[in-house]
Parts: sequence; structure tokens; C-alpha cells
Amino acid sequence: SKDTLPHLFQLFSTAVGGSLGDEAWVMSPNLFLGLAQFGITRLEGDAESLMPVRNQFSIAFAVQILENDRLDLTFPLGFVFPGSGSDASPCPVAWISPRLGPIPKCSCSIELRRGQEIPLCSVSFFANMSISDDDLSSSLFTPWPVEKPLVFEAVVVNPAAVPPLFDNVLVASLTAQDQTKAKGHHRGWTIMPQVSELSLTFASNSILRAGAIGAALLLDF
Repeated sequence: SKDTLPHLFQLFSTAVGGSLGDEAWVMSPNLFLGLAQFGITRLEGDAESLMPVRNQFSIAFAVQILENDRLDLTFPLGFVFPGSGSDASPCPVAWISPRLGPIPKCSCSIELRRGQEIPLCSVSFFANMSISDDDLSSSLFTPWPVEKPLVFEAVVVNPAAVPPLFDNVLVASLTAQDQTKAKGHHRGWTIMPQVSELSLTFASNSILRAGAIGAALLLDF
């Protein structure tokens, strides 16, 4: 019966006179744990548009990482990897702690936002390494302890335009067989456009009459 299903919400209305009106049952949303830690440190590069930056990411999950779990880090819209679009370009991600970890896989897709095609890039790891006893202390072993950080660095190229506030978010997630185990967000860094405080005015002594030729424009930035 419905009384034995805790993942259902009951929606109902009361008819005139106090009797039960309409009634409906809906599934509750799937809930999962957040992150115990999510930190970003810039190691190299400037936060200017179209410039590469090398950042260190420290992520700790509130659940164990088990064999064949997948860790994903998705960058904000517009951020790409150096050389994106070339099959020969390596995935610019390297492990720091543990020293040895799964091979990273970098990928990008295209999202349509406000009539524009914008890249959405991410890096993924599968916890399925073959580890010898000698490498255990310096490798990503499973089960990986709860709240123990994973630290790696990645190089990305800042977008050409400043991302909207709610799009400038990094997402880290841990999944098992396409089921989310944990997920968390971190605000992205502020991008400085190459051109700022742009203004366009008519130069002094310009002819401002409609249809006239000879007006001069003054561009300041």
C-alpha cells in the first residue's frame, strides 16, 4: 500500500464541506550526499579571458569510493582544454595525491544557450586500477576512505566572455552504475575580460546631422 512507500508524497485538496477532493501521489526526488571537501587553488596563469590556467583541485567525498565508481569534474560553460577539438591533444590532468591514480579522460560537448553554441567540458576517472602491494600507499586504492581528499591538477582555457553568475559553477560527482552517490558544487573563478569599460562616443566637432558624412567615432577601453 501507499503507507509502506516512504518515497511518495501525497498531494490532495479539500472539497467544499470538508470532504476529500482530488488526490495524487508523486515520487520524491532522489537525494544523495554532498562533498566533505571541495577546494581550488590556482597554480599558474591569470584569470583573463582566453588564457590557460593551471589549477589544483582537492575533492573529498562523504562516501567510500568503490571499485569501478566514476569521478567526474565538470567545468563551467565556455571553459575548454588546451587543443580541444584535436584527437591528438592529451588530457592535461595529473595526479598529486595519491601520486598514482586512474587515467583521466577529458571530453567536451556542445550546449545551446541563448542561441549560442557553448562548449561544456569535463574530466572523468574510473576507480579500477590494478595495484600491487608496493604501490598501495601511493595509489588510489579501493575502497577509498570517506573524507580522504583526492588532489589533482588540470589545465583549462578561460572562456572568451565572462560566464553568467549561475553558469560559473564547477560540479564534482561520484557515480556507481549511473547512480549518483555524492555530488557538490564550487563557484568558479572570476574572469577578467580582455577589453573592459568600453565606451563609444562621437568625437568633438563631428557632424551629427542625419545622413551627413564625416562623423568621427571615439572608442575608449
